[in-house]
Amino acid sequence: MATLHYALAATEVLSAVMLMSNLDPLSRLAAGEFDDALSWTPSPSVAWALAGIALAGTAFFSILSPLTLLAGRRIAQTRSLGFCIAVAKANLFFVPWGMLLGFYALQILRSPSVTIQFGEEPHTSWVED
Repeated sequence: MATLHYALAATEVLSAVMLMSNLDPLSRLAAGEFDDALSWTPSPSVAWALAGIALAGTAFFSILSPLTLLAGRRIAQTRSLGFCIAVAKANLFFVPWGMLLGFYALQILRSPSVTIQFGEEPHTSWVED
């Protein structure tokens, strides 16, 4: 499962780079630099909103990718169960790969046998009858 986290972290870095590459054209579009070159341009408020979304996505993936990488290392070392669960929940927002890995990681990390391997007592609501 650690290898899947490493691959997801690389995908998140690529997503951050792709979103970051859109910031300059969107800000130039909002400033009206393309008004003569394009047959239709959105209003500046729409362009600024899109630039804000791209900036927020860049920040989200820039923060989430090192956390995902660290969670993969912690899983390989069977340390920090709570941190790994928190990162798995945060990855649920990265559709589709983060969501798939997040659900898979939560299912595995919440099992009593894995909880014991991390050196923690299984939560009573996690134990199946």
